[in-house]
Amino acid sequence: MDDTERFLDGSKLPCLLVENKADLLEENEIDNIEELKEFSDNNEFINCFRTSAKTGLNLNEAMSYLIGHIIQKLKNLSEKDIANDRKSIVLEPEKHVNNDKYRHKKSGCC
Repeated sequence: MDDTERFLDGSKLPCLLVENKADLLEENEIDNIEELKEFSDNNEFINCFRTSAKTGLNLNEAMSYLIGHIIQKLKNLSEKDIANDRKSIVLEPEKHVNNDKYRHKKSGCC
């Protein structure tokens, strides 16, 4: 990852280590992720998963973990952090600093 890319709070972007092709491993190798976990920890990944695109092994778990991690980080951010981020898109017009130009006037039909 490029060190210039940061999360809104200034922390590094959360990265998940995903090892694919678990369907090619022996059954006892799939659950043995100590070496993978050590590599993950030493290289600042938030977690690691052994997956298989062919069988779907751990794909939902890996994505759920990453999404949950990001949602938790967003919950911990202040509204000021979000408002000051020039790359963010604010979907709620009432939260814009200058929201007059975002107000929609009701037309006759809807």
